[in-house]
Amino acid sequence: MPNPKGQNGQNNGIQPPDDILRTVLFDFARRNLSNDARVAELSARFGYNIGTRKLMRLNKEFDVPSKRKLPAAPVVISRVMEKVNQDEAMRNSPQAIADQLRSDPFKETFPVGRDQVRRIMWANEPEGSAIRQPGYKHPVIECGVITTTALQMEVHFDGHEKLSFQALSLGDGIGVPIYGGREQLSGRIGVLKAVPNDRNNVVIGHCFLDHIEASQNLMSVQATMDKGTEVGWIIHLQEELRRRLMPDLDCNEFPSFVNIPSTRNVIIEGLWHWFRKSYGLNMKALLLKEKADGVFIPGNMLHTNLFRWLWPKIIQRVLDQFRAYWNLHKIRKQADKPNPSGASPDDIWSHHAAFGYPSVGAWTLIGRPELVPQHGWDIFGTMLMYLEG
Repeated sequence: MPNPKGQNGQNNGIQPPDDILRTVLFDFARRNLSNDARVAELSARFGYNIGTRKLMRLNKEFDVPSKRKLPAAPVVISRVMEKVNQDEAMRNSPQAIADQLRSDPFKETFPVGRDQVRRIMWANEPEGSAIRQPGYKHPVIECGVITTTALQMEVHFDGHEKLSFQALSLGDGIGVPIYGGREQLSGRIGVLKAVPNDRNNVVIGHCFLDHIEASQNLMSVQATMDKGTEVGWIIHLQEELRRRLMPDLDCNEFPSFVNIPSTRNVIIEGLWHWFRKSYGLNMKALLLKEKADGVFIPGNMLHTNLFRWLWPKIIQRVLDQFRAYWNLHKIRKQADKPNPSGASPDDIWSHHAAFGYPSVGAWTLIGRPELVPQHGWDIFGTMLMYLEG
C-alpha cells in the first residue's frame, strides 16, 4: 500500500532543536551513559522515541566525542599528560585520570579509555604506578642539621590540635586548641597558649604579639610557619614590623617570613612530641574520662559553657608548667651539634654571646611591656591603611 506521508507506523515524537540536542548528547558523553540509558532519557525528557541506531547517527552528525573517535595520538597524549602533571602527589589511577578528562566541567568532554591512559602514564610517568601500589612506603625524610647564625634570627610557629574538638569528639567546638612559638637557636618557648580557635588568623596574630612580649619585646628577623590560612596576620604584622624597625635589611637575603610544610617545620613540630609525652596524653585522658563517666553531657548547653570557661584555664596552667619545665631543662651536651648544647634554653637565650652567637637587628625594642597591646593596635591601624590604600 502506498505510504505518501513516509511514516513507519511508529510515533517517534518531535526531535528537539539542534542546539538543545547537541548539548544533551554531549552531556550524555560526559556522564558516560550507555546507549540504552541515553535513548531512555531522550524519551523521558523530550518525548523523542528513537533506537540506538538512530542515536549513533545523531552522535556522528553532531560529532559527539567517544572513546572510539579520538583525535590524533599526540593530542591524546597531550591531554592525558596535562591532567597527570596536575597530580603532584601521583595518587590518581588511570581510571581516575580518564574520569577527570571526561567530566571536567571547564573543558569539552574528552572520553578516553582506561587502558590507553595507562599506557600513556606508563610511558611518561612510570614512578607513579609504584607509588600507588598497596604497601608503598613514602621515602623517610632524612634528618638534617639545624643551624642558625644568631639569636632571634628565626622563630617557628605552629598549632597543636590533639586536644581540639576534632581530636576529643565531645561535641562541636568542645576542645582546647593550642598555639606556640619557639626560637631556633636556643630552643626556648616564647608563647604557648590555649586559644579558642587555632585556625583563626586574628587569634593567631594576637599570639604572635604575645610571643614578642614574652621574648623581652624583641622580634625575630624571620617568622617561619606552615601554609595554613590562620597565619595571615602573622605575615602582615611581621612585614610591618620589619618595614618600620629594620628598613635597611634586604628582604631577598633575609625574608621576613617563610611558609613551609608541617613536616619541615621541625623546630616547633618536634616540641609537640615532648608536650604529649610529658602532659598532653594525660590531659586528653582526663578530658575524655568526663564523657565516659557521664559527668559531661555534650548536648547540655550549661555543660558546654562551663567546659569552655573552665578547661581552657586548666589547660593554660598545664601549658605554663610545660613551658617552664622546657625552658629550664638542661639540653644534654652534644659535641657534633652546631647549635649550643649543655645548657638550658633560658641560659642560651640569656647568655648567647658566651656560646659564640651574636645578636642581630632583630633585637630591636618595640615598646614597653605594659604598652605592647596598644602598640599592636597602632600597627593594626597603620597596616589597614596600607592594605586599603
